[in-house]
Amino acid sequence: MRHLAVFWGWLLCAVCLAQGNAPTAEETQQVLAGPPPAPATSSPQALDAWKARDAAAQKLNLLEPRIEALRQLANAAPDSESRFRERDLIVTALGRAGQFARQLTERDAVIEDRRIGPGRRAFVAARQSLLLAIGGEYARSLRTVSRGKSLASEASADEMELLPSDPTIALLGAEAVVYQRRGELPRALQLSQQILDAALMTDRDATASPKRRQAARATYYGQMWNHTHYLDMVGRRDEAMALIRHAQRQAAEQRNPAVSPVTLGNLDYALARTLATAGDYESALVSIDASLTQFTEARLHAHDNNTGLARRLRAIILLGLNRVPDMTGDIEAVVAAQGGNPTLAGNTNHFEIEALRALAAGRLDEATARSNERVQDALRWSGRHTSNYKTARALQLIVRLADAATPVGNAEIESYLDTITAGGTRWSDASQRGVEVEAVALERIIARLGDDTVSHALALRAAEHLRMDASQGALLLGAAKMAAGSTELRALIEREQVILNEGLDKRRLAASAQSGTDRLAKAQGTDELVLKRQRAEADEKAKALASADNRLDEVRREISQKFPRYQELVSPRIPTATEIGKALRPDEVYVNFFPGREHGYAVLVRPGGALSAWRVPLSRQATTDLVLRFRKSFDSGATPTQANDWAGLDAAAGAQLHQVWLTPLFTRVGAGKTIYISASGPLAALPWAALPSRNAASPRDTPWAIEQAAFATMPSASSLVLVRSLESTAGDVAMRAYADPSFDGAAPVANTVVRRDVRPVAYASAQRGATAFDYRSVARLPETLDEVRAIGSLLGADSASVVSGEAATRTRVLKDDLSRVRVLAFATHGIVPGELPGFHKAGLAMAYEGSGLADSILTVEDVTGLRLNADIVLLSACNTGLTSGGAGDTVSALARGFFVAGAHSLLVTAWAVESQSAMELTVKAFAALKADPKASRAQSLAQAQRAMLGGSAGELYRHPYFWAPYFVVGDAAR
Repeated sequence: MRHLAVFWGWLLCAVCLAQGNAPTAEETQQVLAGPPPAPATSSPQALDAWKARDAAAQKLNLLEPRIEALRQLANAAPDSESRFRERDLIVTALGRAGQFARQLTERDAVIEDRRIGPGRRAFVAARQSLLLAIGGEYARSLRTVSRGKSLASEASADEMELLPSDPTIALLGAEAVVYQRRGELPRALQLSQQILDAALMTDRDATASPKRRQAARATYYGQMWNHTHYLDMVGRRDEAMALIRHAQRQAAEQRNPAVSPVTLGNLDYALARTLATAGDYESALVSIDASLTQFTEARLHAHDNNTGLARRLRAIILLGLNRVPDMTGDIEAVVAAQGGNPTLAGNTNHFEIEALRALAAGRLDEATARSNERVQDALRWSGRHTSNYKTARALQLIVRLADAATPVGNAEIESYLDTITAGGTRWSDASQRGVEVEAVALERIIARLGDDTVSHALALRAAEHLRMDASQGALLLGAAKMAAGSTELRALIEREQVILNEGLDKRRLAASAQSGTDRLAKAQGTDELVLKRQRAEADEKAKALASADNRLDEVRREISQKFPRYQELVSPRIPTATEIGKALRPDEVYVNFFPGREHGYAVLVRPGGALSAWRVPLSRQATTDLVLRFRKSFDSGATPTQANDWAGLDAAAGAQLHQVWLTPLFTRVGAGKTIYISASGPLAALPWAALPSRNAASPRDTPWAIEQAAFATMPSASSLVLVRSLESTAGDVAMRAYADPSFDGAAPVANTVVRRDVRPVAYASAQRGATAFDYRSVARLPETLDEVRAIGSLLGADSASVVSGEAATRTRVLKDDLSRVRVLAFATHGIVPGELPGFHKAGLAMAYEGSGLADSILTVEDVTGLRLNADIVLLSACNTGLTSGGAGDTVSALARGFFVAGAHSLLVTAWAVESQSAMELTVKAFAALKADPKASRAQSLAQAQRAMLGGSAGELYRHPYFWAPYFVVGDAAR
């Protein structure tokens, strides 16, 4: 009778549900009373009973009865999709109950469930592998990726159409996360790019269904979050910025479910993160606030992963702005969200959040303790040369610097800098940056500048590290190209990677064993014998890890000894002031200018290594405003037309910049020197030679900085030391030039160009937000032929040295032997990242080869693979030296690429040049270089500039618009 009563209870609940009447609590309890019904497969009544039991368990929030019911319903499912839904409900229930280990096990079972379609199982494998990667189980994650790819290949087209998105693409995303967290960022970037390419291909496939195209578009936007993060970590911030802004323009034009508030919020987040890594915290705050507004509009749950990460980033940005108390709200939101979302907990660090929480509340002792635990946690689980450890050490230093009661000593600063920089044969793993937190720490070091030489040396190291970050992307690309060309080097690198991967596995085992030992030691009543065995196991695993670390040091030592140039690319070492001083010649000085948030800073090194530093009484924002005012007329494209007229140039802004940045320098070093300037942020876009030293009534009456010194831009001090250490053998080919490429595939037209025209930019409408581009619409530059032919004639080069028209292709450049060329010239358009719609890299526009952007632009990656020994690379185009203005930028990515390829110096442009003056200036500079064997490249350019501003080419050309666009990058001497 009791069984009969239970059966009628189940039936009653089922009827209530069918009629839409929720069962009462008493009825629900009655359903769960007694033994479970017969298997759901035995009869329709049994199936209904299990459905009622599931509903009752869900109402009472009882996990085990619900899982039991769902398993019965899965077994009775009539088809693959129904079975998947029931099993997926089990996975969801386990997650909501915090049973994450069981959840992983359940997903594994679903992946191997042959009664579920292979496409669905592949989709589950993608999710599983991503969670395993976040949890640090890299080997298991990659095995799951492999299994998922196999299942995806078995899925039918009909089944794939049913899925929310392509599991193959999702699997690539999980794989990329594994490689990123293991420190193999080039591989992660490659996989991430495959995701973007695959998504775009599907989106543009007219035969694909609207559902698949929409899913592909959502995947494309979603991947921006990770892809731009990888770019930030390797120093390719210009590319990341261009990619994000292009995606934002596209999203603004597309009105479909793929462009949701969450999508827009994710793009704003990615932009904020990139801006923060560049130290532009003011702009980053605007972007992160926009991101959170979008997430609020989307009504994301308070525990949502994206919202939590955005709150954490906002706190870091506020830290960079020194608004420490304002972090409280964001940090408290993250703390609350961590407890309800294991994914967010895996993507954030408990010790970091608690350190920030205590710091915001002014509990400095607690903040110090938590930041120290953060360091130990990162050291144990990640190792010294990873982004995780560098982030931890940066936070530790920031917390210490906030404690005025216990001032930080120079030794502590040195210890931190030793962590993130290389020395001797120890590599810094420069591809693993501490991202936005690292930028905050480095600026804090510079800001503590004192009067002692030790603090000057520390400021130099910190500022140089920011310079090194800026060029790291190009350096790593150059390293990859170098490795591809050497069998021995490639074999050593492969052995290094194997040891690295072994070390990661051994580190995880050692960390787990040590954590187990710590727990046992703290527990009361632990058996001493058990504790002894646990300690012995931990010691054994620690020794295995030490052995792997030693083997890694050995293979890297071999690489550095056999291929020192490669080591300089992957792990550049910051030189001391003494080493910089030895590289300088008697008439040269090196200065690093850094515009800090509240003050600017200058660090000067003289020949012999004498070091001095000083504060500049101008904030970053004030410096930015002055630079924008001074550059405005240069960037407008409006050529001065009347002699002795300012033509809109804000000379007062230029004079103020000279007063605060250059005047103190000239006071210390005097006039007549060659000054190597490494500048960041807004100063990176400043034409130093064109700064007036005082206000004057007209250009003719103005004293200019170029009359006080010759200027050269240097990416970093390490670049100067490296170039001066390399042997230079003069090539026997006077010149090779690529000029006036045919962008539409047509033969060149007769040269009827008006001489005083400004050379056009590649595609002016790109700045107006265009999202499509026809490469064949790029404007021709026939006047550039006269310029390079005149230079070639001056250098004694024959007519065959100039390649033009349809022959001036990217393919031709890559095939030509340029290793013996003394002067290499490109007279064409320089492409700034983001200038062309759909193209996010720096490059040079070469002749059309059939696909336009895909095969006709010589990119930075192409440039770094060239074998050069050129004294000078002339980039006589528009904006070839333009920088994005980020905190670490010194010169454009394009210029850095040529430098990495082996060029000793470059002659590049800062704005759209006017043809006649460009020819006048470059020919005179090369003539001066030829006439005086003792003259440096910088001095020869300065001589030509001084002649023009003195009126040698006419009164109109006294204006700096005509004589100042070119500047030297790299080794200014001969």
